[in-house]
Amino acid sequence: MQSSALSFSNSTLNFQPKSKPILGHSPINKPPQLPSISSSISSNQLTLRSQSQSQTQLYNNPTWNPLTTSSIKHRNTNSFDKIVAPLHCGIPSNGFDTNSSRSFRDWIELIGEAISTAFPIWVSLGCLLGLIKPSSFNWVTPKWTIIGLPLTMLGMGMTLTLDDLRGAFAMPKEIISGFVLQYSVMTPFLTAKLAGQYVAVDAAGLLMSTLQVVLLPVLAGAFLNQYFQNVVKFVSPLMPPIAVGTVAILCGNAIAQSASSILTSGLQVVLAAFLLHASGFFFGYALARMLGIDIASSRTISIEVGMQNSVLGVVLATQHFGNPLTAVPCAVSSVCHSIFGSILAGIWRCSVPKEIQN
Repeated sequence: MQSSALSFSNSTLNFQPKSKPILGHSPINKPPQLPSISSSISSNQLTLRSQSQSQTQLYNNPTWNPLTTSSIKHRNTNSFDKIVAPLHCGIPSNGFDTNSSRSFRDWIELIGEAISTAFPIWVSLGCLLGLIKPSSFNWVTPKWTIIGLPLTMLGMGMTLTLDDLRGAFAMPKEIISGFVLQYSVMTPFLTAKLAGQYVAVDAAGLLMSTLQVVLLPVLAGAFLNQYFQNVVKFVSPLMPPIAVGTVAILCGNAIAQSASSILTSGLQVVLAAFLLHASGFFFGYALARMLGIDIASSRTISIEVGMQNSVLGVVLATQHFGNPLTAVPCAVSSVCHSIFGSILAGIWRCSVPKEIQN
């Protein structure tokens, strides 16, 4: 058997072919020659054994595929039969997979994904800490609200491209339905029902703050991802844990500012936030289905309507309302919709719509 050496690891890969005749066919005296490859990544040994079985002639003009077949001349004919050679791999019990080693970047991504998955837990812990020990957030200054949320939105924008934004406009029915339900079911309908009155606000000021804190950072992140992918690839593993930490800190700080008031009348705030988001998830899905939208898109609209940017609410309430109690419902809301959204996402993840399966 001929052998060839490749010098990229210290492992030895030995291919030991064995022939096994099939009934009705004459055995092949000479099995296909497979090279023995010797390499240099580790001292572990991986043995690959192949068994070749002669098959009936599949094609009149067989083609040579070095990855799956071997062309061997039949001793009784002038044609070539296709020989299928399945590979049976065996790894010694004292070895390990040298490809399983992770780089530093892989570990950062793995840790970031674990932190992001536990997002409701971190937000709940932040709010609980602010309620039990408000002094823990004395170090949080107003600059956090100005810098923290735009940084979070920038990281979110880095997961998008301008092509993604353009592709979204190819679904006008879903976008219009989600937009209408978002600003009819949640506000002002449910606000009027749950709060009992409308609140006068500076609409122009809220609009400008929203543009500065949310829209511009998201567009900037999408622009960076489109034209500076190397930069985004370098910083993107750090963005999920930064975003989760920022949200937990801002919500915990909002609770800490009014901890005493929450302890006296917090049950009403929690109940109102619970009903608000539960109604948003329910009506978002039900009305979307009534409009004839498919199940997958209806689920997306439900998440969009039921989950709100509570941190944005904290920032806007802090900037545009003098009473610190104004930010408390936003912080409580963050815990409620995070728990609701996580539960729904887990349920729907296990129940794939039929139109997607097909």
